[in-house]
Amino acid sequence: VKQDENGFVSARTKRTLQSGELLVSLPGEKTAEGWENSDWLVELLDRARTLGIEVFAWYPVFQDATMAHDFPDHVYTGKDKEAFVDPAIPAVRARQETLIRKLVSAYPFDGVALDWIRYNARTDGGKGPLAERFTVLTGQSWTPELMAKPLERAIWDDLRAETIANWITDLTASFRQQKPALKWGAFVLPWQFKEVSQSYRRLGNAGLDFLQPMIYWADWNETPDWTKQVMRGGPFWLAGRTAFWPTFDLNGDEKDILEGVGELSAYRLAGNTWYLHQAWTEEKFAGLGRIGAKWAEAGAPVIETANDIVLDPPSPPVKRAGQRLEPAEFAEDASVWALVCLAELYRSGVLDDTDKVVPVLAFHRFAKGDYGSGKTVWINSTAYLDDLMGFLKQSGFSGVSTSQLEAYMISEDPTILPKRPVTLTIDDGSASILEQFHPRALKAGFPYSISLITSLVKDQAIGETLVDYEASDVILTAAQVRDLIASGKVEMLSHTHNLHFYGPEDEDEKESGPAMTTPLWLKDRERQETNAEWQRRIYTDLVKSRQQLLMFGATGPNILTWPYGEFNETSLSLAGEAGFNAYLSFSNSSFAAPKFDNQTIARVSVTRADEAVPLKMPSDAIAKQRWWLSFLRWCRSAASPELIEAALGRLEGEQKSHPEAEITRASLEALNGLPDSASTRIEALKKTYPHDAVVHSSIDEFLKIYAQVF
Repeated sequence: VKQDENGFVSARTKRTLQSGELLVSLPGEKTAEGWENSDWLVELLDRARTLGIEVFAWYPVFQDATMAHDFPDHVYTGKDKEAFVDPAIPAVRARQETLIRKLVSAYPFDGVALDWIRYNARTDGGKGPLAERFTVLTGQSWTPELMAKPLERAIWDDLRAETIANWITDLTASFRQQKPALKWGAFVLPWQFKEVSQSYRRLGNAGLDFLQPMIYWADWNETPDWTKQVMRGGPFWLAGRTAFWPTFDLNGDEKDILEGVGELSAYRLAGNTWYLHQAWTEEKFAGLGRIGAKWAEAGAPVIETANDIVLDPPSPPVKRAGQRLEPAEFAEDASVWALVCLAELYRSGVLDDTDKVVPVLAFHRFAKGDYGSGKTVWINSTAYLDDLMGFLKQSGFSGVSTSQLEAYMISEDPTILPKRPVTLTIDDGSASILEQFHPRALKAGFPYSISLITSLVKDQAIGETLVDYEASDVILTAAQVRDLIASGKVEMLSHTHNLHFYGPEDEDEKESGPAMTTPLWLKDRERQETNAEWQRRIYTDLVKSRQQLLMFGATGPNILTWPYGEFNETSLSLAGEAGFNAYLSFSNSSFAAPKFDNQTIARVSVTRADEAVPLKMPSDAIAKQRWWLSFLRWCRSAASPELIEAALGRLEGEQKSHPEAEITRASLEALNGLPDSASTRIEALKKTYPHDAVVHSSIDEFLKIYAQVF
């Protein structure tokens, strides 16, 4: 209904069309010459309705040379002279919405398929309003040169993707009030093209009925098996309305097309799209029929509806007689053992890291001595630190800075990270970092970050006591902080300015809570803080923390480490307003991965309890199986299909049908967009083990993690 490219010669009118020209008549709008009469469309829609065929309006959006004339200050030109208008401009978005509204009011389309809902290059938008928001988030002025840095590039791409997705959210919500039956789709480039700012995650939550990834491998010098890479990058676990309709170019070789389409069998799909950049002919329809027939002969499932495809259909679990082997149990707060399992998967070659998960270690303080010699649970001995650094090096882990990890979490681009990534973080700012940790990290070649409580950083070394540490500790001085930043190996993050404490909630001071999430008792006023006072205290503190870090020489600090790992929706919103867009928390049962939440970075606490667990897999076969059963919970939480498949492959004998394995297979089905199959598997487990508290606890944990899938 609207021309999508420049210099296209119409076969019907022999005239050259430019992008944005209307090919159907709309009230009060100029139509492309020779296309003023739209009786053909009226007839087409009427015939289609008689035949039970749905017709969608293919509507290109932001490549629009026609609209570029109306908004000359907001135009970006592509390498082939294409004209793109900036989606960040409200007037541009409003004009497109007006045209779509006229279109669906004039003609009874069944749906609208949006196209070109993207930028053309990473520099597009750099002169617009998003550049100002970029400066707020990073503390740096937008420049093309800055886009060479992974974090700044990821923040910029996500800002633009968010702008486009927010517009589509508003657009679809508005139309559904008036035309609830109207369906909405969007053609999108493969997720690997980050420079165009199309986020499958954001678009999948924007109210669309389907996304149509354009898997044109020949256009990008790829092979048909690239289909699997494109589709695996899509968030098939996104529930709600959005489904996936992969788009294939029917101009290619039939054998290649069949190979590419064959890669789809592992996913739930609502349909697929065949594209031709020319007229459809009887031969093309015949070719499509041959492809379908060959595909069916090969045993691949036919794509019709979401409920027609089942991956590895679940069979009823077998409840075996005798004692079941249970997952290994470890001391409370001991979780570094999970890295041993991860390293073993890498070592044995069964885990590829194209779908990356990242162990993020969280240290606190250090003391010189042998294993277990730390006075509190948060103090690690230098003997253990030496062995842990050696284990990471020998296992082939590569150190990744926190900002580099943040870039991956935002962009979901695995190419940002090296093989076997690991990130090291330290909370609070103890002087023992400089004395014990820093030289060891430099020797091992690992960058790291320190989350500072900035109010504790003074010009002189002073002993400070935090409520959860039982003992006073010397904090880094301001000069030492500056020197560590200057080394280029250490990043400084916020641990708030002065919110790392528990405060009284009532007059008797019997109830206390984290200062970040709790309105505190105001003793001098004999009352509790109002919500406004509490929010003002949080916001002011976080802004001051960022200002202090900038004074120390930190570059655009935008990562906040929650005190005690505690936060709520209000504190999260306030932190965002203060300029933070990534958060370090505690999990102790998950590696960092962007699947369900790409702002929160899960960390593994390294405590004194870890020093009692060997940094190697047990030699006993039964003990080893118990480790793998326990590790499955980490895999489910990280939501990485590759990690899940690799870990399941380590199970032997009866453990392959263990309840933990079945729950983990359900998570794999959920990630591939098969919630019905996952639900069937879980319900079968509940019936087989109706009174098994351990099984039901694991199921509850699984359902909590995958809640948005169901």
